Amino acid sequence: MMSAIGSRRHGRVLLSVLLICLCSRALAFVVEVPGRSQECYYEYVRTKRTAFLKIGVLESQDQYDIRLKAYGPFADPPSEDEVQMNFFDQMITTQRDEETNDVQHNGFNFESEHRGGWYMFCLDNRHSSYSGKIVEFYTKFDLSNEEELGHEDELEAYAKQQHIEGVTESLSRIKTLLELVQNEQGYYKSRERRHRRTLESNKSRIMWYTTLEIVVLAVMYVGQAFLLHKWFSDRGFIQARQWA
Repeated sequence: MMSAIGSRRHGRVLLSVLLICLCSRALAFVVEVPGRSQECYYEYVRTKRTAFLKIGVLESQDQYDIRLKAYGPFADPPSEDEVQMNFFDQMITTQRDEETNDVQHNGFNFESEHRGGWYMFCLDNRHSSYSGKIVEFYTKFDLSNEEELGHEDELEAYAKQQHIEGVTESLSRIKTLLELVQNEQGYYKSRERRHRRTLESNKSRIMWYTTLEIVVLAVMYVGQAFLLHKWFSDRGFIQARQWA
């Protein structure tokens, strides 16, 4: 994201819109640049990019102009005191239609090619002593060739591919673990069914064994009673009852 590092921090940013994607990046905002001051912003520009910078002075009590200065590339975010590696320094004049109040934006383009890094762009109004100017500043960074990715894009694509492969491997391990859990659940369900059938079979057998045991005991009881009665009757211990 482009950040302000102006010498006077009371400049008011009125509008900021940021659009970011892999192949292009654009930033447009409106800022008030006070007289005798400048507002600087820095942006990281990837390699293999074409930068488009446009400026339009929307309101001014003086001339409709602003000095645009560009510095870079730097390995680290630069400070306001960085004045080296200046490759653009030009007064940008805005043509304005007095009847329709339309303004014509001017600027310049440059290609980063193999010079990716941090760039600093300054809107310099130190040549004017009047109140601040309302300036619209637009930047856009597109791939110079859609078929050629920059070094940062290749690293990003590689990192994404590694991340996807890692996620795929993790999902594969999770799938294997889920299959093991499903197999274990199937085994326990099968064992539970076998145990249930065994229990039901045992209950049926116990019922039949109990019934058979009762029948056998009843037969034994009747047989014992009959034998005892017959044994006592044969020895005269039991007299037949005489009826009158």
